[in-house]
Amino acid sequence: LEPGENDLIVRDRTVVPFDKGMNIEDIEKLAIASGKYSRYAVDPKFPVELFNALYKEWGRRSAMREIAKEVLVIENNGRLVAFVTLGGQGKDGFIGLISVDDALKGRGYGKLLMDAAKSWFLNNGYELACFSFNGSDFSNEKALMLGDIYRKNGEWRFSAVGQGFN
Repeated sequence: LEPGENDLIVRDRTVVPFDKGMNIEDIEKLAIASGKYSRYAVDPKFPVELFNALYKEWGRRSAMREIAKEVLVIENNGRLVAFVTLGGQGKDGFIGLISVDDALKGRGYGKLLMDAAKSWFLNNGYELACFSFNGSDFSNEKALMLGDIYRKNGEWRFSAVGQGFN
């Protein structure tokens, strides 16, 4: 994606910013679904009701831009079926929550969200990759491998490594 693109349109699916006229209950349901593998969901000592309330509130407050700078969504047949919450501090951008309706997983919605998120980060001055360290972090090493760049399934990918060598 090139910086400056506002919407990502692929095969009639558009990623757009959430607005207050959209259904907040769809966001809340997707937010709860996004946490199903989180430590809160898998901890038997953490009550399910509290988990649901936590993620519902996280989704709602993100959509209202109280804790997220942007929320991107995909609509399908009049309901929100996928979303990602975006934020940042300084040059560091981050994703808070991301979720795709279970019935639509494996159909490219997650990739659409990630591509749109990448575009949003670029358009708003955030770095896509950064490895911060100081001189004492690798004081005994003579070489550093900071990351791997590789191609998988026809796409270029980056994986942070941060390993020193003598």
